[in-house]
Amino acid sequence: MLHFTRETDYALQLLKGLSDQDGHCLSLSDFSQESTISIPILQKVARQLRVAGLIQSIRGKGGGYLLTRPTKNIHLSDVVHAIEGKIGVTHCLKKNNSCKSEKGCSARKGFERINGQIIAILDSTSVQDFFEHKTYA
Repeated sequence: MLHFTRETDYALQLLKGLSDQDGHCLSLSDFSQESTISIPILQKVARQLRVAGLIQSIRGKGGGYLLTRPTKNIHLSDVVHAIEGKIGVTHCLKKNNSCKSEKGCSARKGFERINGQIIAILDSTSVQDFFEHKTYA
């Protein structure tokens, strides 16, 4: 079954929480209390989002996390890449296109087409659109 990880779900929730702050810092402990997501998981997710350049951390009193750009300019593909890595509906598409059966595989072209369509939707859907329930495609 094709699915996103729990961490991707939490990353999207964190990005939404940050967008609701209107440019003010949000601490992970405050967000954890609001969302009931554990602090260790939020720390892991925040680190991955920070490394990907989607959020920044501010140290010290009143510190926390901020978005690096508005959620209308962050696409679902940015989040999925930050948390899960390369997008692929099959193992061979996710892992550098390597497959022992590639030459004789009759399904590969079909999976590539489906994978491309999923990537196109993720590339064209912003986090803001996602939370506003706008139509995808």
